[in-house]
Amino acid sequence: MNMDIMEFVRMSIGIIFTPLSDDVLLATQLGIWNHHGVNPVLMWIASWAVFFVSFSAFYAVGRFFRTIPFLQRFLNGKHLTRAQSFLKRHGKWGIALSFFTPGLRHPAHYVAGILRFSLTQYLLTTFLAAGAYTGLWTYVMYKVGKMMSLKDILNLGMDHGLVLILGLSVIVSTVILLKLLRKTDSVQKQPLSHK
Repeated sequence: MNMDIMEFVRMSIGIIFTPLSDDVLLATQLGIWNHHGVNPVLMWIASWAVFFVSFSAFYAVGRFFRTIPFLQRFLNGKHLTRAQSFLKRHGKWGIALSFFTPGLRHPAHYVAGILRFSLTQYLLTTFLAAGAYTGLWTYVMYKVGKMMSLKDILNLGMDHGLVLILGLSVIVSTVILLKLLRKTDSVQKQPLSHK
């Protein structure tokens, strides 16, 4: 099977415009290519290029929004300040690690653009990190594809979907509960001030 340019466009649009997890989008596309016998090196290079272009687009959007006067007042909030200190503290490593951190993956790249992170460093870091991220996924999906077919994987998801959703719900609920407990604990430890 030949790779079609529309597959790249679809994957890029999925990464940029849909709320679906990049992991799910990438794993699905790699599974399809693997099922059709596409060479794993070609799968890796193709997905690497798509991720590099897509995440560079996030950076460009951040740079663009920084120039709109109306949005300037929204760019000085505590979240931007926190992201700015994170990028100053971790720099290019923060951008690289964001590829492996769901929930941080997209915002880190927008914020890098908003904060005018060095374009050269950003592009080099994104290029290398996207290569590592897509390379790891390509390797995993290639090995999984050798053990079971795409149809087997989809059937497994359909047969045990409720268990997977329930398990994920328990994990998310636990994380939220722990954060709330930690927050209330820190509020209780603060001394009362007399005014």
